[in-house]
Amino acid sequence: MVRKLLPVGVIIAAFLVISVAVTAYFLMQGERTGRAVAAREIIVRLTMINNEIQRERAYVTAFGHSDMQHEGVQREIAATDEYCLLLLPQIEAMTNDDGVLRYQRDALAVIAPALEQLADIRANAGDHSVSPFETFGAYTDLVNTITQTAAELHGELDIPAHQLTLEIELLALMEHLARERDYGMAALTGAIPESETLQPRQANLAALQRLQSGIHETHSADLSYGTMLVPFLTDISRLYPLAGRGESAQTGDEAADADTWFNSITGHIDAARLLHTRLLVTAGRDTTQ
Repeated sequence: MVRKLLPVGVIIAAFLVISVAVTAYFLMQGERTGRAVAAREIIVRLTMINNEIQRERAYVTAFGHSDMQHEGVQREIAATDEYCLLLLPQIEAMTNDDGVLRYQRDALAVIAPALEQLADIRANAGDHSVSPFETFGAYTDLVNTITQTAAELHGELDIPAHQLTLEIELLALMEHLARERDYGMAALTGAIPESETLQPRQANLAALQRLQSGIHETHSADLSYGTMLVPFLTDISRLYPLAGRGESAQTGDEAADADTWFNSITGHIDAARLLHTRLLVTAGRDTTQ
């Protein structure tokens, strides 16, 4: 009797082992999918925060050392604070003890302390305890911290390698465009003497050109991206005759020229950000609202 039941017991045991393995697999796949979705949402939010800090950097560097009450300075500071107040709790909620990105808490833990430096950066610009060039550098360190964290989160995504590369390249492209915007504004307002911006601006422009060329060469032949990338990259190329010279409007009004330059470059940055988000967010899902 025992001899007859033994095969049945073995079969049942094997079935249970397979069932546990299959269940564990699907649970793991479900968690992996959840982590990918959460990573996408957090990357979009980090990019939005970075965009506001980059905008604030432009105005505080160009105008803050002479007038922290300048309309543009106050507008961008208020926008940065609003975005941080809105988005940071959402990010923290996805990395709490039960959150799907709890394994990324250490990587994301640097964000809040880094953002606390904004108060000191603004205060130092307002009381002239640092130079505009140092203010630019302090903001840039903060931007780099957020960008690096966003780049690390890309490792959670379930996307092809070439798309992953493109998204990280677009993050870098946005920052190089933002730096060109800042250098141009600072030169136009006289906040930083043009002689001091010349060398770093040329280096930034060279990096921007290399990055654009690499993106074009690697991805524009791909029908998935080519139709989106080629017009966008061609439009950026039109900046080069102006970039590095600070000749945006030449109205004779430094503030108006700086604002015109800001708006011109911002259009390209917004296009890059839209493209990055479009590639990043899954179809039918919009986290930009």
